[in-house]
Amino acid sequence: YHSNIETAPSHFPDICTTHSYEDKMFTIDNAQKAGIRVCSGGILGLNETLEQRVEMAFELKRLHIDSVPLNILNPVKGTPFESNEALRPLDILRTFAVFRFILPNALIR
Repeated sequence: YHSNIETAPSHFPDICTTHSYEDKMFTIDNAQKAGIRVCSGGILGLNETLEQRVEMAFELKRLHIDSVPLNILNPVKGTPFESNEALRPLDILRTFAVFRFILPNALIR
């Protein structure tokens, strides 16, 4: 079952206005209790801090997620994040490396 947490818990209210982080946790928890493996990750480049990226990685670890898609925001004109600066390739690589250290057995994709 796929249910991205999108970003760090501390940054979620700044990103998503249609549902709460608690709603997301309720969904993931119920899927796991039903014996369903959950795939969950997020989007990098949503104006999150480096600390919030680490926070997201530890949250995924706490949730025992073993398949973690990390998407990279591509700012597009006419969208809420159109003015975001594209992430530098080295910053993306460093973030993936940190996720690997925190989630050594997860499939990070």
